[in-house]
Parts: sequence; C-alpha cells; structure tokens
Amino acid sequence: MKKLKKVKKQWVAVSIGAATSASVLAAGTVYAETPATTVSTDPGLTSVTTSSDTTASDSSTTATTLAAETSVTTASTTVSETTTTAAETTAAIETSQPIMAARAAAVTSSDPLTAEDINDEATLKANATPIIPSENQSTKINDAITTDDRTVLSQPAVPGVSYTVKYDTTNQWYYIDATDFGLNIADNSDDTNAVALALRTANDIVMTDGSGTQYKGVAVKLSGIVNVARDQGVIDHYEVLTYGDGIPVTPAGSIAGVSNLANITPAEYASMTVDADGMTTYVNKSGVTQAGIVIPIYRQNGLFNQIKIDSSLSNVTALFGDGQGTTEIKTNLVQLGQPWDSNENDTDSRDHAVVLVEGIDGFVVKDLSVNIKNLTEAFGDSHDGFYVKGMPYYGKVNAIQIDDSDNVTVESVETTGANKAGVYVGSSYNSVSNIKLDPNSYNGKQFGTAKLRSVNYLVSNGAEGYSFDSLNLGVNNKVIDVNSHNNRVAGVQFAYQTDFLVEGSVLSENGHKLNGSTGYGVASSAGSYNSDIIFRNNTSTYNYRKGFDIHDGDKILIENNVSYGDRLLGISVYNRTYPMENVIIRNNVVTQDPANRLAVNDLALDGGFSAGSDYIQYEAIHLQTNEKFRDLSAPGSVGYFEIENNTIQGLDASGKTKNGQPYSSNAILVRMQEPYLDYVLNIDNNTITGELATSILKIFNRANDNLNRDNTQTQTDIMDNGLGYGSGAINIRNNTVEVTTITGDADRSISPIDINDSITNNLIKDTTLNSSGNPSNVLAYQDKFRGSLIIEDNTFKFENTNVSGKSNTVTPVSVMTNAEAIIFNNNTFDFGNVTQTYTNNAAMQKALITVSGNNGPTIQPSSNGLETNTNTQASTLPSLLNKTQPFVFLNNDITISGISYGSRAPDLPIKVLTSLATIRYIDNNTFTSLSPVTAAIPKEESDSNGNTLFTTTVEKVTPTEALNSRQFNLAVERFSTEAPALLSSTTETLYRDTVFINDPNLAAGETVVDVEGQDGTKTVDTYIASIDNGIYDTIGDFDVNNPYPGLVRAYFKLGNVTDALDNNRVPGLVRGDYIVTAGANTGNILEAYKTYVYNLQKNGKTVLDAAGVPVTGSTDVTYEFANMPVALKDDTLYLYTEETVLTDAVTRVVRVGTNTTTAAGVFDQIEIPFTTTYIDTDELLVGQTEIVTLGVNGTRTVTYREIRDNDTGQVLSRELVSDTVTTEPTTQVIRRGTLAPTSTVERTVTSEVDYTTIYITSDEVDKDTRIVQTPGVKGVRTIVYRDTINNVDGSVISTETVSNTVTTDPVTEVIVIGTKEPISTVERTVTQEIDFQTIYISSDQIENGKQEIQTPGVKGVRTIVYRDTVNKTTNIVLSSEVISNTVTTEPTTQIILVGTKEKEIHIEADRTVVEEIDFETVYIPTDTLDLGVQVVQTPGMKGRRTLVFHDTINGLTNEVISSVLISETLDSQPVTQVILVGTKSTDNGPIVIERQQVEEINFETIYVHSDQIEYGKQVIQTPGQNGKRTVTYRDTLNKADNTIISSEIISNVVNSQPINQVILVGTKPITTTINRVVTETVPFGTIVITDPTLSIGTQVIQTTGQNGVRTLVYEEVYDLDNNRISSTLISDNMSVQVIDRIIRIGTLQTTEATPEASVSTPAKTETYRYLPASYEAALNAPVSPKAANPEDMLPQTGEDQNRMAIIGSVMLVAGGISLLAKKRRED
Repeated sequence: MKKLKKVKKQWVAVSIGAATSASVLAAGTVYAETPATTVSTDPGLTSVTTSSDTTASDSSTTATTLAAETSVTTASTTVSETTTTAAETTAAIETSQPIMAARAAAVTSSDPLTAEDINDEATLKANATPIIPSENQSTKINDAITTDDRTVLSQPAVPGVSYTVKYDTTNQWYYIDATDFGLNIADNSDDTNAVALALRTANDIVMTDGSGTQYKGVAVKLSGIVNVARDQGVIDHYEVLTYGDGIPVTPAGSIAGVSNLANITPAEYASMTVDADGMTTYVNKSGVTQAGIVIPIYRQNGLFNQIKIDSSLSNVTALFGDGQGTTEIKTNLVQLGQPWDSNENDTDSRDHAVVLVEGIDGFVVKDLSVNIKNLTEAFGDSHDGFYVKGMPYYGKVNAIQIDDSDNVTVESVETTGANKAGVYVGSSYNSVSNIKLDPNSYNGKQFGTAKLRSVNYLVSNGAEGYSFDSLNLGVNNKVIDVNSHNNRVAGVQFAYQTDFLVEGSVLSENGHKLNGSTGYGVASSAGSYNSDIIFRNNTSTYNYRKGFDIHDGDKILIENNVSYGDRLLGISVYNRTYPMENVIIRNNVVTQDPANRLAVNDLALDGGFSAGSDYIQYEAIHLQTNEKFRDLSAPGSVGYFEIENNTIQGLDASGKTKNGQPYSSNAILVRMQEPYLDYVLNIDNNTITGELATSILKIFNRANDNLNRDNTQTQTDIMDNGLGYGSGAINIRNNTVEVTTITGDADRSISPIDINDSITNNLIKDTTLNSSGNPSNVLAYQDKFRGSLIIEDNTFKFENTNVSGKSNTVTPVSVMTNAEAIIFNNNTFDFGNVTQTYTNNAAMQKALITVSGNNGPTIQPSSNGLETNTNTQASTLPSLLNKTQPFVFLNNDITISGISYGSRAPDLPIKVLTSLATIRYIDNNTFTSLSPVTAAIPKEESDSNGNTLFTTTVEKVTPTEALNSRQFNLAVERFSTEAPALLSSTTETLYRDTVFINDPNLAAGETVVDVEGQDGTKTVDTYIASIDNGIYDTIGDFDVNNPYPGLVRAYFKLGNVTDALDNNRVPGLVRGDYIVTAGANTGNILEAYKTYVYNLQKNGKTVLDAAGVPVTGSTDVTYEFANMPVALKDDTLYLYTEETVLTDAVTRVVRVGTNTTTAAGVFDQIEIPFTTTYIDTDELLVGQTEIVTLGVNGTRTVTYREIRDNDTGQVLSRELVSDTVTTEPTTQVIRRGTLAPTSTVERTVTSEVDYTTIYITSDEVDKDTRIVQTPGVKGVRTIVYRDTINNVDGSVISTETVSNTVTTDPVTEVIVIGTKEPISTVERTVTQEIDFQTIYISSDQIENGKQEIQTPGVKGVRTIVYRDTVNKTTNIVLSSEVISNTVTTEPTTQIILVGTKEKEIHIEADRTVVEEIDFETVYIPTDTLDLGVQVVQTPGMKGRRTLVFHDTINGLTNEVISSVLISETLDSQPVTQVILVGTKSTDNGPIVIERQQVEEINFETIYVHSDQIEYGKQVIQTPGQNGKRTVTYRDTLNKADNTIISSEIISNVVNSQPINQVILVGTKPITTTINRVVTETVPFGTIVITDPTLSIGTQVIQTTGQNGVRTLVYEEVYDLDNNRISSTLISDNMSVQVIDRIIRIGTLQTTEATPEASVSTPAKTETYRYLPASYEAALNAPVSPKAANPEDMLPQTGEDQNRMAIIGSVMLVAGGISLLAKKRRED
C-alpha cells in the first residue's frame, strides 16, 4: 500500500450556534454534520453532487472531445433559454449613467439575479452558462430540410437557360445548380453574373409537399472554381500617417515637395524617399523630423465584383458547394478607398466582402472555400495589400461577411487571404457612422457635429434618445467546422451578436509574423455588445496574437478548445464598453510554443518594446472586467466567473528579443475591476506545467470608482471613499502546478502567485497642508469588506523559485485582500531551491508566503487631518482595520530544497509565513527543508500581527514535516490544542489524471486516446479541528473580544457582534462594530472623517487650468467602522482530510492534433469516345455510306479533394469527390446502302508500260560526256475488269478490277555520265582573335556609380591550319580539313573596380536669426517726488540683433553637420528704462524704497557626444538662449544725498529659464573590437574567532586560507591608430573561489597572568568576519601553545609578545571591520 499525504483534500466546516451572540466566544450547540460537497477531480469528468454518501462514476469520452461535458446536478433546478426584449427591461430604469441602463436592458433572464444570490452558486452558474444548439434555429431553414417528397409548383423561365430543381441527399434540401446558369467550373475570368442569375432564380422557385403547403426558395450549388473578378485598382493618391504605438492618423507636418500629406499625387510621391516597408520621414509642426507610413489609396479600375445575398433574395436557403477545395471562390485582394478606421471601428466594409449575406433571417453557407490572392501574387505589386508596416488594422476585405442577419450558419468552409477576417459576423447598422447630429440638440452639443456618429457610439456614450434597444443584434448566427487561416486580423471576428456559436473550427496562422497587434483565431470586436457566446471544440494554432479572444461580451462559455502555439495569449476575455458579468472557461488545452514569439517590434524604429509590453509576454488564460475603467456594472449586480479543468502546458519564458529584452510567461491572469459587481470566481482543477514561468496566478482586484468612465477621474457619489465594495468570493481549488523554474516579476513587485486587492485609491490623494506645512498625501482607504478568499486542495511544485530582480525581491506567494476572510487549507507548496539574490539584510528578506489584510487608515489629526467622532481627538490611533479579517492556515505542507540570499547576507534565518493585518487561525501545518537552513530561536510572544517573535540566536536545522513549529511561525493559534479528532474513514475513487500530448502529425481538431487510463482507490480520513479564540500569545497578540483594550475607556470598543449568516463560504464568521465609549456620541458607530482635496487626473496626467495650475477636486470622506469581520466563532469545526492510495490510478493519455491543413481541388478532364449508329437504306448501293450526324467525343470531370499541409504543401490525403459527365458525347449516325446489281461481266484492257532510265556516273569518262549503255524498251500491261450491270437500264452500276498484270516487262535504259576532273591539295593558315573576359570587383575607395579599369583587357590570337582539295580547272575548294588549331597568344583578363563608396553630398547655406535684446531698468531716487511714488522718466525699448549662421547640411539625411556663427549685427541698441523713485519725506531720517532690476541669466553650453557624427565635427542641436530674472531690492537711502546706505534682495523671480545650448560632438570613429582577458588574484580574508576554551594568547588555525582567482573579460574598441577608445567589462567570474582563513584566539585567563597583563574575557563567543588579508600580519605573532594541537599552533616567542599580539590583533580586527564597513558604504 502506497502512502500518499494529501493528494487531493477536501474540507467542510460546521458553524456552531445559530443564535446571535453578543460575545465572539459564546459557545453553542453542535449541530449535525452538514453533508460534504464532493467535487470530482478527473479532468474528463466534472460532476458536483451533494449527499452524505456520494458515489462517483467515470464517464466515457470519445476521440472527438477533450473531456466529457460538465454536468451540474442541483435540486429542483432547470436551466432553460428565456429571452425578453430590451424595451421590457429598460422601461423602469432611470440612472445617471446611461450605460447602466443599457446593461440592465441587456439582461436576458426574466428573473434577474440580486445580491442575495451570491451564495447560490448553482443558480449563478446556471444563469452564466449559455446553451446554444449547433443546428440552425430559423423556421426557414428547418422547413427547407426535408425528405425528397416535394414537387415544383412554379419556377421562373430564364431565357437561354435550361435547368431543373434537384435534391441533395447529404444536406436534405432542394437546389439549383449554378453551372446551368453559366458558371464555368474552370479557372476562367468571372462567374458572378452566373451566380447572381442562379440566386435570383432560386429565390422565386415555389415547391409544395403532399399536404399542399407551399415553400418558396431553394438553395444554390456552386462547383469547381468560382471566379469573383476584381481587377487591379489604380492608385488615386498616397497618404502619410503617423508611425508607432497608437492609431495611425494624418500628422500635422510637411515634406519638401509635397503640398498635402493626406493627398500626395503620384508625381509628388515619385520625388519622396520611401523605403521598401513604405516608411518615410516628415517634419512635424514643432520642426522635429519623425517617421511616417506612406500608403497608396486605390480607386476602381475595371471589375470589382462580389457574391451578395441581401433582403431581395430572402427566400434563398443556402449557398453551398462540393466541399472545401473542390468548390473554391477565388478573387484578388483589391482594396479601394480609405483603409479601416481603427480609431472609430466604423468603416463600412460590406462592398469589400467576397461573399456578403446582408439583412437575412435564415441562411447557410456551406462546403466551399474562399481563397484571396494578395496583390503581389495577383499582379506583382510591391504593396501586397495584406501587411502594411505600422498599420495592423489596414484591411477591410472579409472573405465571408454576415451583416445584420439572424440564424445564419457558416459551415464546413475554408477561408484564407483576407486582410481583415476570414469570417466576419457583424452589424453595419450599429457600427457605421452615418448619423448627422443636429447642432442645436443636446447630442449635437455634447458630441459635436464635425463627425457623423454611429448608433453604437450614441448608445455607449449615453446619448439622449438612444438606449440599448436602439441596437440591432444578430441572433443565433453560427460558425461551424470552419478552417480559417492566414487572414490578417482574425480567422473569425464578430460584433453585436447574441446566442453566437463557434464550434469545431480550426483557426490558424492569422495575423502576420512581423506584427503582434493582430492575429486572432476568433475574436469579438472591441466596443460591440455581445451576449451568450460559445467557443466549443475548436483548435487555434500559431495565431500571431491570441487564440480565443473576447473584447466585449457577456455570458461567455469557452470550452473543450485547443490553443497551441498562439503567440501572446491562448484565451483572453475582457470588456471595454458593455458589462461583462459571466464567463466560464473550462476543459481547454493551452500550450505555449516559444518558437512563436515576436523578436522585433514593427511599431518602433529601433525594434524594441516598452517595459512590460504585452508583445513580449505570454499568458495562457486572461480574464479581465472593466478594462477601460468605465464602471459598467450597476450597483447590486452579481456575476459568476469560472476557470476550470484547463490544461496549461509548455510555459517557457526563456530567451530575449532581438535587442535583449526578456520574455515572460504566465499561466492565469484575472483582473476584476468593476467596483459595484459582486462575484464568484472559481479557479478549479487546472493543470499547469512548464519549464520557466514568470507567474502562475495573478488575481488583481482594482475596483476603484471612476467618473465618466475615464480611468483617471474619480466618482464619489456612490462611494465616498472612491473604492468599490471589496473582493468577491474567490475559490482556488484542486489545481496542480508543476513548473521547473518560477520567477515572478520582482522589479514590478509581482509574485509568482499574487492575489492583490486595491485597498487605497491613489487618485484621491490629499494635498491639504498639515501642521508641518507639507501636503498630507493621505490616500482614500478601503473601509469595506466583502467576499472571501479560499485557497484549498492545491499542489504547487517548483524545482527552482527565483524571486529577485535587479532592484527588488518578492515573496513567492503574496496575498493582499479586503475579503472578509482568507482560508488556506490542505495545500502543498514545494518551492524547491529558493533564491533571493537581492536580499542583503533582514529588512529586505521575504517570507515564502505573505498574507496581508486591509489595515485601514491611521488617524493623526495634526499630520493627516483625519478626525474621529470621539469625545477627544487622539494624537494617533492605529490602523483601525488591523485586527479584522480572519486568516485560516490549516493543514498545509510547505517544502523547500534549500534557500539562498544575497552575497552580503548569506545566512539569514528563514521566514516561512508572514501575516499582516489579519486574525490568525493556524493549525496542523508542516515545514520541510531538504537541506540545512538557518533558523532563529523563537520567543513565547508575538508582534501585534500575531507573528512569532525571535531571539537573535540562530541555529542550523533540517526540518522534516515539522508540525505546528513556532520556529517557522506555524504555532497553533486560535484552534484547539487538542489533537484533531478522526471523524470518518472512507474508501473513495482516486480519479485518473489526463495528459494531453500535442501531435503535429495529427490533423488539428482531432484527438486520439492512446491510453484510456483507469481510476484508482484511496482511503480518505476526515479530521476535525475546532476554533478556540483563547489560544494565542498573551504577549504581543490580542484578544478578539477586546482588540484595543487601551482605547476602550476614552475612545471605542468592539460591540454589536453578530453571525455573518449571509456569507456561507466562511463557517463561523462573525461581524462587529466599533462603538464610541465616551462623550456625546457614546453608543454610536465609530467614524473617521476628513475632506480630501486632490489634483484631478486625466489620461494619467494632472489636469491644469489655463494658468498651468493643477485643477483640484474635493471629497468629504467618512469612514464608518461597522459590520466588520472580527473573528470566527468558538467551537466552529473545520474539517480536513488525509488520504492514502490503495490502488494507483492510470493516467489517461490523449494526443491532440495540431497539424493545420488546407483543402485543394484537383479536376481531371477525361475524354469519352462517341459511339456510331448505322441506318440501312436502299437509296444507297451496298457498300456505300453517308454520315448523317458527325460524332463528337464527350468529357468527364473527375474531382478529387487533396488535403495538404498548410505550411509545407505536402499532400496528406486524396479522396474522390465526384465523377461527373460534364459534356455528353454526340453519337455518330451513318446511312448504309442496301441496293444490289443484277449481273456482272468481265472486260480486258491492254496498255503500254513505260521503261525507266538509270544514270550511272563514271570517273573514267570525261566530265559531262553521256553514253547510252543499254537502250530502253516499253512493256505491256493487261487489266481484267468485272462490271456490275443494272438489268433494268443496262447501265454499269459498279466496276471492280479482277486482275492487273504486266504481261511484257519493259527494258530499263542505262546511260553513263562522265565525272572525271583535274584536282590538287594545298595547306592554308588562318589567324583569329580571342575575346578577353571582364571581372568586376567592388571597391569602397571609389565613389558609388563610378568604375575604374585596373587591368586593361588584351585579346588573344588563335592560329588554324587547313588542308584544302582544289579543282584545278575552276579553283573551287572541293573539301577542307583542319590539321591544327593552336592558341598562339593567350588573352589578358580585364579587371574593373566598381565603386561602392557612398558619396556624401554637403549643402552649405546661410541661416539668419533675429533676436530681441531686453532693455534694463534703472531706478533713480529723487526728493522731488513723494516717498514711494515712481515715475517712468525714460521708457524702455528692446533692441534687436541679427545673427547669421553658416550651416553645413548632409544632403542625404538633411542633418545639420556643423553650424558656424559668421556675423552678428546690432540692429538697434536697447534703451534703458529709467524710473524715478520718490524719496521726499517730512522725516529727516533714512528713506526706504523698493526697486526692480531685470537681469539676464546666461545659458550654459552642454557638449553631448554622438556616435552618429564624425569624430572632430560639432553640430548645434539646440541653440542656447539666455533667461531673464527680475530682482527686487529694498534700498535704504540717505535722504540728504540719496546715496544707498544698505540694500537687500527681497525677491528674485525667474521670468524665463535659460535654454541650454546643446552641441553634439562627433565621436564616430573607425573602430576594431577585441576581447581582453585579465586574471586577478583575490586574496583570502581572515576570520578571527575568540575562543574562551583556549588560553589567552593562543592562536589556532582552524581553516587554512586560499586565494581565489578572478577572471575579467573586457570588450575593447580601438581606432585606426590602435588607440583604445573604450573598454567595457562584459564578464566577471570567480574561476577559483576564495577560502577565508579562520583563526581561533584564546581568551581563557591563567593563574600566571598578572592583573596588569590580563585581558578581559568576553562574556560570550564573538565572531569577526571579513577581515582583509592586509590586516593579518599581527595575527602571525607567536603565542603560548597551551593544549592545542602543535600542528595548528603558531610559533611562541614570549609572554610580552603574546600580550602585545593579542592587543594588536583585536585593534586590527576592529579597525579592519570599520574600514570594510566604510568601503561598503562607499561602494
């Protein structure tokens, strides 16, 4: 029998006592045990049942699903679909936020949930779970599907077309074939007219069944290649758009030679500098050169067709084909006009859809492919129309678009090549901006009239007269078994849908490998309302952004899907514009593939990413509410969120981007950001594995109130502290995590397991000055508690836990929550090797697990302005929520392999658990370390948070399942100290696990069960632990009945303690109030209050008024300390289990297909020979024939469907789809004669046979002489004929030859012709030139475009000798042969140098700058004016000067290379302003006056090195400009002579700051880089330990020191003169580690020592560390060898020397430590 400690654990709790008690500790009656809720843990089966004796059985699974459907059994609960109209639900709603009315209108349940339903999870889950069947729900389509029992009642006649209505046995519907209407199945020019004609015809066909019921409209079938012609557009103009993060817009700027950046003519474009990616530069309105995108805008030039089914064709039931690949709609990616507007998402793209279904209720698109060729493939354009750098949302071409339609099914369709979506289901009615607002109306004034507005914009922004029922929502549209791949934005995209289903589809490689902004498998559009959405049984692979995505929607179910290799997120669900309150993500397999990562950011010129960028992190599952902080859920709303039974695998954060930024990899992220929404969040039974993960769980509750749905403004009319109601009910159960290395993100303060609620609102930050004259900076605090956090039955196992960054260390498990209670129960935490390298002292050290509650405000009237309603104001009241929120830590196992800290604090005592601002309930927990750890000796007392306090004494321990150990802060607290009692022992099923293996050889969407697996059995022992609030440290900790005993008499006490019956997830929870105990408010609830004055924020920046002063807001905040969770009731029972395996379960192994494919049709044309038919006729003679009809061969089309690998094109399978006679052969008809002759007669004829003549040449006869050698003689031929005679008229009917014989052979004539001629033989020599070769060699010494001949080419010579045979008579050469062919001179190769040196074009120009010169002001005292009176004697006037700079400009880059001031002309001098200041007074004493003087502030010159400018050159980047200051003096004057006796400055105001001149100094050298290796000896240190067991003066070497070796590698850059320019340390390693020498020095006094020579013995052993080797000399002084081993003692030279050595050693040790400490401070 195998012992398994806590494999799967369950717990329940029984609350004791039903009556409300005034005392937390009041005991009650023990009630009968509540039946346990058993949750199956088999990923293939999720059944929840409630009974006292539960038997679970396995359910079978098939190869087509990843897991069995979730089954929820509840008492008397029926889940059914109900629908109400928006008008019915919005009629009675009036609210200040129209979006809340829209949300209420969107509720589809006839009985909406209320806050009281939060404890009824069965009802919540049933309400959250959409139920959508796969079948089309329209009456029209259900009527169309029938048996073959109908007849045609009427069908329209089509001129020139013969067609019949046919029945499709597979789909069971009637149709007409588009080929009958002219569809050419070959790849021809255009088929849209034929398809349109077929659709119009199908719309008007009427059929009837046997009952007489009539049905109008049939389907249309397409076959072969269906061409939708779209001719290449012509470029109308070009536009420049901004480049980078954000939405591209036309910039305010200029380009030389371009008149309008929004309308650049082709001629202007030709003069621009545009790179291959379409990038250029422009000068913005501030004069700064910036990068921009240039895009072409096309207009139509030729055909631009589509297949359209609109309301005029409402009777047509379907458009279908022979299947994917074999019916292929083909077109080109032609896009006309402006690109998609990603700012408003209101582009009308209907005319660009290849197949458009618009305004239809009931339709099916099925069994076909849509293939769109990009512009490069189609026309060879450089701009492919698919990927535009900097514009991820450029495209507006959808392959199939379903618009403002209901009950449309897109099934078994393949789509590829769209620059938007393969399948898009949306509503132009809602999204297209076509509403002109009246400028005098409320809406016109609110939203302006410059732009047209859409219905959705007006609804979502609360426009007058617009509500949720103004939207047109698609209902019951479905995408089933679709293969949508290599589309630019998404495989499937949808908007404004309810009851929308995507099922059984494969969605792959959508987006573009160079960009991370788009590329979704399936996604809803941001800003659109969607509800009741299901993604089921789909496979998403290698999409370049996300697999399954919801931008906006509610009631979302994502189940049984596979996400494999999707780049940034596997599953992502969040909302922006409309409420999202119900999401279920279950039974999915999500796998990261680190090969699909974004290495370069195509939205940044340097290719880099911002810190924490989404583009360099991976998240398997992301769930987020209220992403834009718009407060979409109404107060009192409840929601249900579930992440259950998912498998997350392959997490890997290794590697870096091209510019060295690290990647991150995360399993589950949840952000709950609705302040008014109460919710249940279940994260249950998930399996998470990987090699290197950043985080496992991140759950953030950022529920601050927001005004006007702007995430930086605060709303305080609902909650005066600007925060929401608190956490929801969060349950993290039964999850299994096994990751090799986990890191967290320490530099961003994110732990690997991080649950964090907002407890302050940093937007309400008080700026009121306190008594010290400083802003109080007090934040608004959370004073509300809600929900619960339960973490139970989980297993977390890591081999390495590395939780330090460059500047911070985090705890591996971090919780900060405002939940009413926190419960950790039955969990296993194995952290492996824990590393905190940034931790260099105890203050920086982090515990393995840290749990923090809500501590609330500290009340300090004088410093932060918070006051209470008590009789007197305390100077300081502690954080008054610090002693609330029960924290249960029960039956958890914590294990590490070892732990290490920073180099300056290598041996800190370990911290296992730390809790803050909670009430600790701790029992039955263990801690194990597989290697020794340092631990402190604990005290029997705690700090104010209940954590154990420790002495300074430490020890090395190796704990093994140390139970309830105080040494590790796990001592029993507020649980009974009696051993937990065994309640029951049962034998139960140990459910099998399921392992999913991604198989690239198996088609995506398919699964194969390799090992079925088998359940095992286990023994489950259930124990009881009882709450006892009397068990706590009386020193330091607190009594939950009286948490603040020192404040009771004068301030407040705990009272009104009641059972928290409305939170059934926390057994025994009680709540209470703080009651004022003195003064007029005695008996009232304690309150704290203040007026917060804070700076308003917008878009993350402080709002400023016209004068630049921050705009402030104010909020009166009152904190009420009421209804707080204050304890768990005494005697409440918490149950936990220990399990023992009886029989092991066998793991189920399922292979999941990830191979994406494409279908292709192959069409073979086979000739059918014609047949021949004969017709006998007596009109022809026997043997005669006559062709009546000429035979013509027919054709047979054999169609095959090939399934090919989408990446390699390899054919994976081939199937016969159809074998159809496309052209019938024409039978050949022949008439055959039967008329016979009546008699025959033979007839003989003779004729001469000519002889032939043969000519024979002879070289014995002179040429041209002829001699008849044999004379010719003619022969005789005899021919016998048989004539057929017509007996009627004697005419010859026919004649045939019986014989034809030469009876006498002719004699051949032979003539001899002479050929004899005189000949001779001669030799002939010919010479020929041999062309030389030319070689081109690149040279960086010659300017680009120029060439120089380095070696001139010289032709060679070839000599050929012939032997000729010559006719002597005619001198004609009769024959010739080559007897030799020799190269007598070899050619010389010509070498040409081709210049590659870029020519730098310098442009020199003078630049004139005119500057004003401020005048000075002089104050002259005069006794002619009364004292204090000022009169302007001479008005000041500014001067002017003209500066002329000579600029040298790089003509290629337009950069200023240098700028020299060549002249400075003073155009006019400033006129000094003279002001007379009166000193006239009746008093003869000194006169005091004030005067002002304006002075210049000289600018500074800053020299900045630039590696972009050549060495020795300087460029003025920013010209300097002096500032101005006004100085006010108070002068004391001698009245007699107006001389200044004294003067003081009373104000000095800077009117304008000087602008420093910035000069770029060129440093760009021609360099060489090498690596230099340096080794250094690192001397060992000496550690001196005083030893009271050794006699004074004795020194013993305990450990011999050893020097280390340090290897440093420098990367050094040298210029051409071999001068070193820079040296950078790139590696610093200790190749040999230092071993410090350890010396023990005796301090034991002996009887021989005199009082004068004695050295006092320390009271305890002291250890001195880090003594540098340079201070070790004194330690080598000889000492007396007492009882030590002679080999370990140093030499002895006398007593006096011994004493001096000891004194010197101690002084040197102290001095060494002091110097070392100083050096560390300096370091």
